[in-house]
Amino acid sequence: FNDMRIFGYLKITTSAGVVSARARFGQEPISRDFDVEEFTKKLKRRKTPIKAALLDQSFVAGLGNIYVDEALWRAGVRPTRRADKVTRKEAAAIAGASGDVMNESIKVGGTTFKNFKDTSGAKGNFIQHLKVFGRQESTCERCGGTIKKIRCAGRGTHYCPDCQK
Repeated sequence: FNDMRIFGYLKITTSAGVVSARARFGQEPISRDFDVEEFTKKLKRRKTPIKAALLDQSFVAGLGNIYVDEALWRAGVRPTRRADKVTRKEAAAIAGASGDVMNESIKVGGTTFKNFKDTSGAKGNFIQHLKVFGRQESTCERCGGTIKKIRCAGRGTHYCPDCQK
């Protein structure tokens, strides 16, 4: 196990320990039984920016900074919008886009900017599919606007102010 950025950990535990650890995480958007209605209800109880809610692993699991920016762009939702102001339709679009981004990234081995390689020594190629992350001051492929980079939820955040509302 090699985690240069120190996001992960490895722990040897019992079956009960696994159950306990998993209980601390929200559902993954790629889960077949991901409940969009429950996701929408939980969003309505959040007063934080939608980006902060999506980065919270106890709320929804598996989304990191890159994938949140990409999913919100696909859904057309501005990362600074308060989660409780997101409509049911937008919540469904975010859930779908989040799952799509995760599945597409998995298919191409993830996102490698510098040093990551999988167990076969291959780099992740999702960087070639990024629409907003790391593309500040570039033209938005959807609307022709200019991609901006701001700070939101303590993270560098990329979005198109023209087509993400």
